[in-house]
Amino acid sequence: MFRTRSGFVYQSFSDNDAQTWSVPFMLPLLPNPDSKIALLRLSTGVVALAFNDHQRPLMLVGSREDEEANITRELASEGSGDESDEVPAQHELATRVRHRLTVALSEDGSNWHRVARVDMQSTGGDSQLQLHYPSMLELPHGKLLVGYTRSVLNDFQPGEEMNAGASRANKYEMRMAEFDLMALHSNFQYLKQEEAKRRRLGKKYSGILSWILSFFWRT
Repeated sequence: MFRTRSGFVYQSFSDNDAQTWSVPFMLPLLPNPDSKIALLRLSTGVVALAFNDHQRPLMLVGSREDEEANITRELASEGSGDESDEVPAQHELATRVRHRLTVALSEDGSNWHRVARVDMQSTGGDSQLQLHYPSMLELPHGKLLVGYTRSVLNDFQPGEEMNAGASRANKYEMRMAEFDLMALHSNFQYLKQEEAKRRRLGKKYSGILSWILSFFWRT
């Protein structure tokens, strides 16, 4: 599993000790803002995933006044080809905000259930908050540690390169979250059972609907 710029985590498999890999495919239920993910196989055999559980947020830059001013300039200089005074109109720009960090569990590496929220912050203001670069460690007394970095890009300027990297950040903090593995596994089992119930209900109502449609079709 690896991060991409598509807005989602991708996955690939190997069955020959990593010599060759299958064609990567997207995991649509695992959004990601092109940030580091962490995988750890627990002692129970379940795989844990720590990741930024969202796509890149968008921010609105420019202003409506800029857009209206551009229209006025275009009308005034129509045919002259002079666009030197044009101001970028109001538009959306992807940011480097990484504001939600989550832990999910899976038994097969394909079906994931979110079992814990590591950290989450609001996204308002001019600062570009980053909660990212997770690492995980299973402790012998049934605990899971998730270490991560909290940093702020408070010198962010609209329009600058969004892939500048963590070197542009400041106000670094190293943080640690501790989770009880028994509680995580209990939550995981509950979510699996609820998903199985939804699938059974879906099949049941799908069968009823098919019967109703076939009945009216015959009549």
